[in-house]
Amino acid sequence: NAADQYAAAQSASDALSLFDRQAKDQVKELYQGAMKAPGNNVVLDGRGFANDAITKLDEQYAMSSLPPSVSKIIKDIEKNPQAFTLGKSEELIKILNREYKASIQNGQPSSSTYAIGLVRDVLNNRQDEALQGMVVSGNNNAAQWYQAARTAYKNHAQVVEKIPILKDTLKGVEPDKLFQKHILNGNAAELTETIKELGDIDPTSIYN
Repeated sequence: NAADQYAAAQSASDALSLFDRQAKDQVKELYQGAMKAPGNNVVLDGRGFANDAITKLDEQYAMSSLPPSVSKIIKDIEKNPQAFTLGKSEELIKILNREYKASIQNGQPSSSTYAIGLVRDVLNNRQDEALQGMVVSGNNNAAQWYQAARTAYKNHAQVVEKIPILKDTLKGVEPDKLFQKHILNGNAAELTETIKELGDIDPTSIYN
């Protein structure tokens, strides 16, 4: 009956919300461990990052859309590349994430969102290269922590992408609407994937 269906949807929604919270807490703990670990003072290629960012922005005609605060950071790194450490690069990622969210207007990305995204992609690529080298050499604890944090973050993001019902849960969609959209009216492939992932997250949520 309708009450049982709502209860089942509520149970699934609660399980998904808890799973998301735990995954984010794990990522946060790994990043906190990374920031405290030795190795944050390793200098990255600041000038290379600044040049790549400027080149990419110029190629996409996006330089004028970059917020002045982000533009200033890139110029400062270009002038003082030796201060661009592993720890500083992580601080910059946080700034870019914050600016990226702030640039979205009425739920829609703006030209600033696109420009910030370009810089963030360049920085992520630079970090990936540097971290892989440090992890392989095995002498940088911070790099190993950061790598674990980034892997955990990417894995969680992939799970969220695979489960449309989880995406809607995180947007605050009500359980009855979740059930209607994803269970009653969901396609077979999506439903199979949802049940599989729910079973991994909380087996009890699919048997209510």
